[in-house]
Amino acid sequence: FSIVHQTNKKIHLVCTGKPFSDSELQQISNYNIASNIIQIATKDKDLNELYSRALLFVYPSYYEGFGIPILEAYACHCPVALSNTSCFPEIAGDAAVYFDPYSISSMSEAITKVIYNEEKRSQLIRLGNERLKRYSWEKAAQKTEEAYQKAIQS
Repeated sequence: FSIVHQTNKKIHLVCTGKPFSDSELQQISNYNIASNIIQIATKDKDLNELYSRALLFVYPSYYEGFGIPILEAYACHCPVALSNTSCFPEIAGDAAVYFDPYSISSMSEAITKVIYNEEKRSQLIRLGNERLKRYSWEKAAQKTEEAYQKAIQS
């Protein structure tokens, strides 16, 4: 974020989840970006508002079991930039821009590729809407029931 912030002082980073650790707060201070970072605790119902207003949802995770936030972002017409690790490529397919979560330059390039290119943002939103059709709670319940039926019959 500090790299992106150097070229756009008006941009903000909104983080949800756990409060920042002391070392994270120190890094934020060292980079002089505290006034452009907002850390909030939020309820699930409020996430839609955040996704809907975001230029981009960035998910710099090293490992996830599934990645529901990707689908939440798609549902709110928010483009995504994701780690190229774990299950993310399988979930998002071509509806995301990927980066190496161990590389600061890779991450900043992915972010700028989307936030400064309206055509790319629109393309990712369109592809995200298409990708979202592959996933539904109804399908998840159906697959879960099928798995239970197989287990019972074994």
